Amino acid sequence: MKRFLVPGLLAAAAAGAALLPWYAGHDAERRIRAHVERENADPASPVTLALERYDRGWLSASAVTRVTLRGDPAMTFALESEIRHGPRPGVGWLAARTVPRWDAAGRTIAEYYFASQPAFAVESVARFDGTVEATLTSPASERPLHSLPGAWIRWGGARLAATLSPDGRVRFSGELPRVGLSGMGYSLEMGRLALDGDWRVAGPQVDWTGETRLAIANVSGTAPDATLALSGFSAKATQRGDGATVALGLVLEAAALRAASPGEGGVEATAAALDVELAGLDKPALARYLDAIAAIGRLPQTADRAELAAAAVQRLLLDLAAGTPTLAVKRAGFRSSAGDFSAQLTASFDGRGLARSAAPEALSQRLTARGSARFSETLAVLASRERLAAEAAALLVEQGHEANARNVRLVADELGRERLGELVSAGLLEPLDGGYAVEARWERGELSVNGRPASAISAALAPR
Repeated sequence: MKRFLVPGLLAAAAAGAALLPWYAGHDAERRIRAHVERENADPASPVTLALERYDRGWLSASAVTRVTLRGDPAMTFALESEIRHGPRPGVGWLAARTVPRWDAAGRTIAEYYFASQPAFAVESVARFDGTVEATLTSPASERPLHSLPGAWIRWGGARLAATLSPDGRVRFSGELPRVGLSGMGYSLEMGRLALDGDWRVAGPQVDWTGETRLAIANVSGTAPDATLALSGFSAKATQRGDGATVALGLVLEAAALRAASPGEGGVEATAAALDVELAGLDKPALARYLDAIAAIGRLPQTADRAELAAAAVQRLLLDLAAGTPTLAVKRAGFRSSAGDFSAQLTASFDGRGLARSAAPEALSQRLTARGSARFSETLAVLASRERLAAEAAALLVEQGHEANARNVRLVADELGRERLGELVSAGLLEPLDGGYAVEARWERGELSVNGRPASAISAALAPR
């Protein structure tokens, strides 16, 4: 009996192992077809999918999926996928490679830039624990622009990797080593862009939480009349939920920035930063807005999308005002050779019980805001130089002096200092450590500056 039992068990195990690839392939096809159906049924999706072909074998399959932009059916291309069924030790249930398939015009452009290589390729794997991993790569290319031979594009290639866990967590990271564009006296170069994010995406978009980070090592640009250099730029966007509301955050930072024009010293700034947060945003209002924008995106090109989008934004603002939204500029500022600048702002609106037909006066009573700023005198004078240049030139001519660039600059700066002194006398600015400070408050429909009613300051500034 035993000599028949062991071979029987081995045969059953072999049969089960042989069936596993068939099951994995059958399940993969079912999931892919279900994904196409969900995407096409989703009113928020900007594209429609069509599974043109799916040929499934025992150990592998091939598929062709057409992607079409809903708002512009002429924008369409196909994706070709080669799928390998598992289970594969160390890999997972299946692995796939997907590349684009273009029409004649698209193929001509793709071959011009990338020769025989695909413009991009996606390698994806379904792990045994339900995790899906995907990596997109694009080869480097440096060629004259296809439609503009006098200009060049330098594409250093790209790589983006993403992981989707069964619990709805998405993590991704990517890198663009270099991107450049030049021609007709203009150039723009960007060195090493890095992207990464970590999100929980279970449920509607308004329920998502997470953050995305972007870092750019350096950016340089030239034009016939200006140059620009930026280094150490970073950005972080966040979204978090708190019950029925959403908070959105954005942080921008730059280590150094320089802009210059021929014959001028230019402007330099370091440690530039902006940190902004919008909180208390009503989730249902945001959901309606996202649905409206998605519907507008699916309309034909002949539709007046801009007008419809503006109306959607207006409805969103009215809906958000019915809650208790808050705005916080936690920090804004920079350092420069002309001095430093820093500012902060907090604002909140109590829209509880607010009627949509409320008068502007009633709205202003519900707004509370407080802001402050500090800056150097030299920075303020430089900021006003261009605005006062015409007045300075007229004054020089009136006094019989030559209105050359140097004289105009000197007189404009002197006028700027005089204006600052007038603002100090009126109470709009307060001297502080060789510079100036200002603090403004809005409460119960009234504005005050540096503790004084705005009406009193306006009266002090009025011509006599």
